[in-house]
Amino acid sequence: MSGRPARPAVLLTAAEAVAAIGCDLRMYGAQLEEFCSLTEVLYGQAARPGRRGDVPGLELPPQPGAEEARFVAWNVAARWLGLAVRQRACEPEVLARLCALVFDQRAEALPGVPADAPCIRLETGMHDFACTRCGSCCLDLDYHSECTAEDVALWRRLGREDILAWVGEEPGPQGPRYLIWRRPGTPLYAERCPFLRRVPGDTAFVCTIHDVKPAICRSYPGLRKHALRTGCKGFPRG
Repeated sequence: MSGRPARPAVLLTAAEAVAAIGCDLRMYGAQLEEFCSLTEVLYGQAARPGRRGDVPGLELPPQPGAEEARFVAWNVAARWLGLAVRQRACEPEVLARLCALVFDQRAEALPGVPADAPCIRLETGMHDFACTRCGSCCLDLDYHSECTAEDVALWRRLGREDILAWVGEEPGPQGPRYLIWRRPGTPLYAERCPFLRRVPGDTAFVCTIHDVKPAICRSYPGLRKHALRTGCKGFPRG
């Protein structure tokens, strides 16, 4: 029996795996090599990266009777592949293969699990991660709608009006939609987290609401790919 410790991993239901793949396809722009690999798995077509003017995309084999390859812009390909994953990736073994391609980590199907139970084990690649407190993830905010009802309920229960002042609320199809970090009394968002402070005499930063920060902050970066794509510096260099 191997003594090597298990790599950190997350367990995903089929629905969670499909949603994660769809999010990844839209989030990072023209991941053409990844798109080509997914096209081959889902459709058996050997797509290749292409470009029309300044627009990157995929070159697909010609349709029957046509001579020229079909070009699909990358953003269209992202939506098209996300839809294909939802429609076709019903078997855990297929989902595991797709997760491994998309997230560039080991993924395996879990045998004999009940319906709606986690069926994919996806390694995160975070085994050698160590936060450097560089503040990058808090200094350049590009998320605002990921605040959850659970976050807000916690702050209300604790009487954290200082945090709630920076939370906007809008009606949504399934209840209120919460938005962070919205400048109090305005529709404008903060350019950086209002609760981030630099450590005196140091280059590091500290979160002043660390114990009650939003779930989106607690979970970042989650996966190695997301960390690297968003400029996280928490991995060994070289």
